[in-house]
Amino acid sequence: MQAPKRTFSVPPVDGAAPVTSAAKDIDASGTGRVVLLWVLCLLPIILFAGFALDQRKATLRAGENAAKRTVQVMEEHALRVFEAQQLIIDQVDQYLGDMDWTQIRASQAVHLRLKELAKRSPHVDGLWLVPPDGHTANSADFFPFPDVSVTDRTYFQVLSTRDELHYGEMIKGRTKGTFNFNLSRRRSPRDTFNGVILVTSSLQYFTDFWQQASEGDFVAGLFRQDGEILARYPMLESLPRSLGPDSSLLAAMQHSDDGVLPSISSLDGVARIYGFSRIGDTPLFIGYGISNAQILASWRREMLPMGLIALLATVLLGLTATTILRQNRRLGATALLWRRTATELEREVDKRLRAEDVAAERKRLLDEVRGLTAQRQSILENIAEGVIALDARGRVIYANRDATTLLGPFPDQDNAFAGLVATGRIRAVDGTDLSPASAPDKAPLRGENLAETEFLVQGATGQSAICSFRGGAIFGADGKPEGAVLTFWDVSERKREAERRELLMRELDHRVRNMLATIMAMIRISNLPHQSKEAFIASLTGRVAAMARTHGVLSEGQWKGATVGRIVADEVASIADARQLVIDGDPDVLLPPKQAADLALALHELATNATKHGAWSVPEGKITLAWSSAASAEGRLLRVRWQESGGPPILAAPSRKGFGTSLLHGLFGSHDGVTLEYATDGFSCDMSVPIEAGLGPPPSVEVRAPDLQPPSAEAPLAGVRVLVVEDEAVVRLDLVHILLDAGAIITAEAGSLDDGLDKARTHPFDAAVLDRNLGGVSSLPLARLAEEKGAAIVFVSGYRADAHEALPHVAGHIHLQKPITPNGLVAAILASVATRRNRA
Repeated sequence: MQAPKRTFSVPPVDGAAPVTSAAKDIDASGTGRVVLLWVLCLLPIILFAGFALDQRKATLRAGENAAKRTVQVMEEHALRVFEAQQLIIDQVDQYLGDMDWTQIRASQAVHLRLKELAKRSPHVDGLWLVPPDGHTANSADFFPFPDVSVTDRTYFQVLSTRDELHYGEMIKGRTKGTFNFNLSRRRSPRDTFNGVILVTSSLQYFTDFWQQASEGDFVAGLFRQDGEILARYPMLESLPRSLGPDSSLLAAMQHSDDGVLPSISSLDGVARIYGFSRIGDTPLFIGYGISNAQILASWRREMLPMGLIALLATVLLGLTATTILRQNRRLGATALLWRRTATELEREVDKRLRAEDVAAERKRLLDEVRGLTAQRQSILENIAEGVIALDARGRVIYANRDATTLLGPFPDQDNAFAGLVATGRIRAVDGTDLSPASAPDKAPLRGENLAETEFLVQGATGQSAICSFRGGAIFGADGKPEGAVLTFWDVSERKREAERRELLMRELDHRVRNMLATIMAMIRISNLPHQSKEAFIASLTGRVAAMARTHGVLSEGQWKGATVGRIVADEVASIADARQLVIDGDPDVLLPPKQAADLALALHELATNATKHGAWSVPEGKITLAWSSAASAEGRLLRVRWQESGGPPILAAPSRKGFGTSLLHGLFGSHDGVTLEYATDGFSCDMSVPIEAGLGPPPSVEVRAPDLQPPSAEAPLAGVRVLVVEDEAVVRLDLVHILLDAGAIITAEAGSLDDGLDKARTHPFDAAVLDRNLGGVSSLPLARLAEEKGAAIVFVSGYRADAHEALPHVAGHIHLQKPITPNGLVAAILASVATRRNRA
């Protein structure tokens, strides 16, 4: 609105009273402006102080996060080290077998074996064998071992009284004179005390890794839950054997498995931020600390120039304010004179223009109200939830579009929500009726907030939905509630999605537990007392591999099932090779996941038994495998017949029930059963497999790559130099053992991409066995380096081959999916080496 033009006339001389009042106003406003001016002068330094404090808190929080991440890395490393040391103890125990302590004390072979294990493990400082008399019998460092007694050592005293995996305190060795801590366990059998197998850990190995995983000045240590210090970096001249009872870190470790806390060290008195974490399920903790001074050093460097700038700005503003105040005092007299003249003129003009101004202002305010009302109306109509406004009597005075769609129309009456509850249009989530006092609007109308609460609502068209309500009161000028506002939205789909996720997690847990239980049962049942270790490993590996193949087929088909043809190809045709095999049946018959896994395991057992003892054990032997579907009282069944002929004559049925017979009866005994016939001219087996009704068409899966030919020589990889890179220590150890048994030369092994690249650059090798995923990082750079060096490449991974990106720069490689069998790994290396040589 354009301001009206004003005209002034000369005031009368007798205006003394207005002049006095104006002078007082000038003095009051002048004092306020002076105070405000000086506050503005101090504003830079005030803002800087607030900003600096906020940045200090952020810096300390960043230090806490850094400590937490670093201690997680250290905990994972320590866990892998202790798992590897437990494996070494088990290997030593297995190697000793039934040797008595006299033989062990005199055996140089035992010494060399211990020395080899210690040399292969950089984290091992020594390996020691202690008989029940406490005088060390053999070790990885000395042979013959001098007469040294350890009966006063804590680990010997503990293990002589009870069997446990003992983590010993830091000690100084009596033969080597170095500081170390140890991991020890009784020698088998462990139900009685038959001596101790002891692994001493290298403190230097831990401190080297801690230095690599950390930056700047830090402290780190290994502690037992009772406060015993196993290792610390840096070492102190007078390091106590344990944390003191007043240590806040010890108190935290005894109440929680991990955490971060600021504390002052009870060892050196330095204030630090500590992170700690339990190592697996052991009684050990790893701790890591960064000093507050180090964390805040960068904060001080950043804040110093900013503080100087803020101080300089404050000084300059103070000088400017002084100048302004001087000018203001000069202008004060002029302003006072002007006010004496203008006051009376303004009074007169204001009287004349007030009526016009009030009318114009009223019109402007009305226009603004209309505009704001339309704007808020549009916002409420387009918000993605229902909005309802009620007056003090509970009558609906406004409802937006979503509210009307979900719950409307609303009755035009007081206590509208009580009416909706009474007619059953608002109920509890479980469908039960509510009392009128439980209606969503009751709490807001009483002046209370309604926390997020779910109700089952029914719209006018009869559709139901679960909605989440919340609301609050509308208060008047007197502070009393004059109405309420409720908002609500449909959460039905969100709840259904949460239920689906929970169902999927339960199903995943069920399948994993069943798989582990099956494998554990296989291990127990396959370990027959009369068979050799090699036979046990071969039979168990074959059975687990059969399960893995079927799991892969089901996974490719998104767990919809697997066809009989694919199962027969994997478990029977792949073993048949050049032997006689007749197949008669529809290959596209689809089996549910469980029945597919059962049939695959059964066919694997039958084929393995036929190769060892049945028709396929002689050249003229033949197997006929036929199947067809038929109806029965229990539904559709797949009838499978396995018939052997031309094999060695069967004189009588076996007197002992083996694993295969028990497995077949266990898998199919609950349906039409399984029938085994031991006729003179050949063994036969009839099985019935239930087929679920309503299964869809066979899933579309990839055609698997042809099986690699197993090696025939005793040492097929003799002279082949191999680089092994695998981030799982136990799997890496298994790969190394397989390759060494096949005659390969392990030139280097690594557990990370960086370590693998270093080893690949400095060690010669003819072939590389690479984990496809190294701790979340692709091994592709390592594969390209191996390609440049002309080496053969074999990838091993838990993923399928198509789960990774294409490798355009890595030709001739072979991908193996875990679990890996020894024959499969050796055959893959031979095939990849042959491909590389042909390309050369």
